[in-house]
Amino acid sequence: MDRAATDQESNVVKVAPSGTRLYVQHHGNMHMDARRMAGVPDYFQRASNRLPLDLWLPCPCLTFLIRHPSGNILFDVGCSEDWAESWKATGIAEMVPYDEWTAEQQLGPMLERQGLGVDDIDLVVASHLHMDHCGKLDLFQRARADILIQRTEYEGAMAIPAPGRGGYVTSQYRDLDVKWRLIEGDLDLVVGVQVLSLPGHSYGSQGLAVRLEVAGLFVLASDAAQVAPNLNDPPIASPNVYDSLRWRESIRRLQHLRDHEGALIVCGHEPSQLAQLRLSPDYYT
Repeated sequence: MDRAATDQESNVVKVAPSGTRLYVQHHGNMHMDARRMAGVPDYFQRASNRLPLDLWLPCPCLTFLIRHPSGNILFDVGCSEDWAESWKATGIAEMVPYDEWTAEQQLGPMLERQGLGVDDIDLVVASHLHMDHCGKLDLFQRARADILIQRTEYEGAMAIPAPGRGGYVTSQYRDLDVKWRLIEGDLDLVVGVQVLSLPGHSYGSQGLAVRLEVAGLFVLASDAAQVAPNLNDPPIASPNVYDSLRWRESIRRLQHLRDHEGALIVCGHEPSQLAQLRLSPDYYT
């Protein structure tokens, strides 16, 4: 694939060539106490009723396939089927169970329905290395695809002691025979597709901007904006962030792209967006 040089200053994403397609792939749902996603007052208990009233929010697990004339790009790889065992030692399996999925919703079968295998993927862009976004990286061991990640994310995640903490499960990304490619900041990948540095949720979270000929600009925010209330003005904060100041800067960037460039911001785990997104095998052009 032809890849352009880093351009930290420009927010302008050119239109992708005709024939570029964006597939939104839904891999089932995790569930989480909604108050961990956004501090919405409606989610809080009341003095008049102090019983446990946790609201378990369905959290869609999404990946995105871009079929571009220059090659096939995959954004994130989703959860592993062995989540209950591999996440158990960190305690995250009890807090965020990945408990609503089918075998057909896993990454491998979804790619097969597109007529693709792992070796047909030219590049994997990893938004960050939390367990629900990197669980199938093992599929890309000894494959030809680079795994593109922010240097700060890679270095921070690799320094975490096993078995992990704070959403990182070290067995799912450490000691894999994959081709890491470390970047710093924004990066133009191919015409119409740009990596956006969106730190704050984790050490070095990143998103992907895709400008299509017909459908317009999509910003795949991943967990830089986990749910829609994070994008309110002012934003309703997500308590589970690594750096709240940098997270707010990233939210402001996403708001600018939405308000001034007409971008559709696709949140990392917003359940209401599923109804408005065309899910694979449908696609955007």
